[in-house]
Amino acid sequence: MNGRSRLALSPAVGLAGLAVVAFVYVALRRMGYPFELEWMEGSIVEHVQRVLDGKPIYTSPSVEFVPYLYNPLYYYVSALVAKAMGNGTSTLRFVSFCCTLALFATLYALVARETKSRLCAVLTLGVFAATFGLNGQWFDLARTDTLFIALLLGSAWCVRFAERKRGLLVGAALFCLAFLAKQTALPSLVALALGAWALHGLRRSLWFTLPAILLTGGSVLCLNLWTGGWYWYYAFMVPFGHTTGSRESLVFDFWRVEMLAQLPVPTLAFIVLLASPKAGTRRGPWLFYVLFCSCQVMAAYLVRIHGGSYLNDLIPAHVGLSIAFGLALAQGFERAKELGSAWLERARLLGGIVAAVQLAALMYNPQAMLPSARDREAGMAFIEHLRETPGEVFVPQHPNLARLAGKPSHAAFQAVSDMLLLQADPFDAKGTLYRAFHNAFASHRFSAIVLDHRDRWFFQDDLRDYYRPAGVTWFDQPEVFVPITGGPCRPDWVYLPARP
Repeated sequence: MNGRSRLALSPAVGLAGLAVVAFVYVALRRMGYPFELEWMEGSIVEHVQRVLDGKPIYTSPSVEFVPYLYNPLYYYVSALVAKAMGNGTSTLRFVSFCCTLALFATLYALVARETKSRLCAVLTLGVFAATFGLNGQWFDLARTDTLFIALLLGSAWCVRFAERKRGLLVGAALFCLAFLAKQTALPSLVALALGAWALHGLRRSLWFTLPAILLTGGSVLCLNLWTGGWYWYYAFMVPFGHTTGSRESLVFDFWRVEMLAQLPVPTLAFIVLLASPKAGTRRGPWLFYVLFCSCQVMAAYLVRIHGGSYLNDLIPAHVGLSIAFGLALAQGFERAKELGSAWLERARLLGGIVAAVQLAALMYNPQAMLPSARDREAGMAFIEHLRETPGEVFVPQHPNLARLAGKPSHAAFQAVSDMLLLQADPFDAKGTLYRAFHNAFASHRFSAIVLDHRDRWFFQDDLRDYYRPAGVTWFDQPEVFVPITGGPCRPDWVYLPARP
């Protein structure tokens, strides 16, 4: 490598390292923040608390609890850690942070082994780490996504590099765990099964495909029997029976904006990967990566155009594009090498410049991702006001705040919303929940109700009949205590019982 190519590659490598360091800095700085960085974190903590309390996650809905539509693995993994560290947003963020580091390590190792180039692996990792600014800052949040992706990529590693049947069996087990972290792993089973066939032949690939199907299907059956059918209701009927519709604006903007405009180099690399078929012994690996990367991009697309999706749903696509980028970069270097050392130096020079430009475009200000001292102070003051309010206080958008104030928590607004948007309801769960909330409001069970929005509560009639608006909450500044990412919201509107 001559001085010119080394000079071109140095900024790219430096920016890749900076992307990783920036994420670690942000994650460590905000890990101990006791309030929500994203508005659903607190209710995820409440799910973990139910595990710690020995209560079921999937059960009949009530005023006290309605589960989210996610699979349960993240709750149980977090509960294990919480037994040692205590339950709270910091513990769950620590779990997600560790999952992200495992994801980084697997991504680096995958590309390094496939390309035999640490340079390509470093740049791949840098591009993916830099997408932290595009995915809603999700890598360290108290959410299941990084656990899901880390397990899925681990399964892909086993399928790709398995030399014995045992490796394929481990890949099948990791896939089942990825599914138990998030149901959106299911489409990847087809890609991994076909990839295993391309790599290992039909008979040997069955050592991955059949166990993966049996383990995944068996987990669904066992969870459904264990919960009396409630697991299937929440994990499948609720998410797939929504009436939220699709987001037509993203049908084209996903490709035009979120892929090509934000990640032009990896997107073009993905196209190069698709358009560069291999022959002979290299055809199997090429088919495997085409299938796996395409599946991640298409899975992200189908979720993003669905109503209710957010930027975190782009993470699978970012994984697929980052892998494609590293493979295409290595392929370019390899073809240039066949033409001679001069061409190789030119390819390294061009690759370094292109990678540096893409990484520079993805850079962000880490300080803008950190909650301020005023946010912490406002949150502490809010908790103190809740603590001083006698009786039960209902904070549906942020149920964990009630627990922090020493009061019982209640069903989360988003979980209630997801359930009430379901069309078919064989359990009459919606009717059960409507009656439970009606009775709670009519009996003035809550001494105060604190909502984020005055007009976004499903039981608006009961709220109007049995409670009266008492003004805004105790925040004296409009911009404080608003989550860093996700929807901009905070508990602003107070309602008190309407006495006859």
